[in-house]
Amino acid sequence: MITVTVLHPGTMGAAITAELVAGGHEALSVTKGRSENTWLRAREAGATAYDSLAEALSRSAVVLSVCPPQAAEDVAAAVAAHGFAGVYADLNAISPRRVRRIAEEIRPGSAVVDGAVFGQPPGQGRATRLY
Repeated sequence: MITVTVLHPGTMGAAITAELVAGGHEALSVTKGRSENTWLRAREAGATAYDSLAEALSRSAVVLSVCPPQAAEDVAAAVAAHGFAGVYADLNAISPRRVRRIAEEIRPGSAVVDGAVFGQPPGQGRATRLY
């Protein structure tokens, strides 16, 4: 079992969270600064809620950033500020140049993965691919 923090569970992030939980992994979400709809989606997906990003990161081996592209660098900066030393996967639709900036900020200590999500949220026979 791997413990994964999903930032931030919108429709796609919540669906990915549910797939992680169904696969036997522990998924974490952060409630601080998030809307009620966001934390409700996370809870319905089976995520364990934490009040602080620092606490969630301290328990996680992997972080999945699934947010609007314009927020990708801010989310990464928040993770970097806590000295996260696991695997940081940016799954947002951003340029390779932005991913390099994120990697420079998060390192040292972390592995940064440039990922992508293709398709609709998983479930009910729909296939979603994480690359």
